[in-house]
Amino acid sequence: MSFHNISPFDIIADQQSQFLGFGNLIPSTQERIESFDREANLALARIEEGFEVKFSKKDIAAKLEQIIIGMWDEGWNPEQNDVNLFVTDFGLLLTKAITKEYGGELTFRSDTDLNHLSIWWDDCGVEAFPFHKVYKRLMINEGESIKFFTDGLSRYLSKD
Repeated sequence: MSFHNISPFDIIADQQSQFLGFGNLIPSTQERIESFDREANLALARIEEGFEVKFSKKDIAAKLEQIIIGMWDEGWNPEQNDVNLFVTDFGLLLTKAITKEYGGELTFRSDTDLNHLSIWWDDCGVEAFPFHKVYKRLMINEGESIKFFTDGLSRYLSKD
């Protein structure tokens, strides 16, 4: 996964449809969703084993943030380490957690590149980009937390 042209935004609100600036949307077929779920489950297993952590359904954002803080504390250097590996696994897990908690429609733009995958809520015109959030958090130590992102998303989705 390469992260070229990552936007400064992680959430867009008040839209009529999904953002088209990252390429054409491709159908969210059952096969794509099942493939996404398989990859997310594998990512969960890798993260739990590699970081010796167990996730529950309600603490995924907070625990991902704790992992990233620990990485930075231990000398994480995005210029010298494999950012894409962590963005992929953390992004898969965060995206799956968000869809479990809040629903939404996975919006695919590629079958092989997840960097612009998003979650779309048609009823309120909100689109979230979890992979963008994870990428920026791994690139900037002082960046907004994963928890800040999910809390903000929750506020957008709870507006009437």
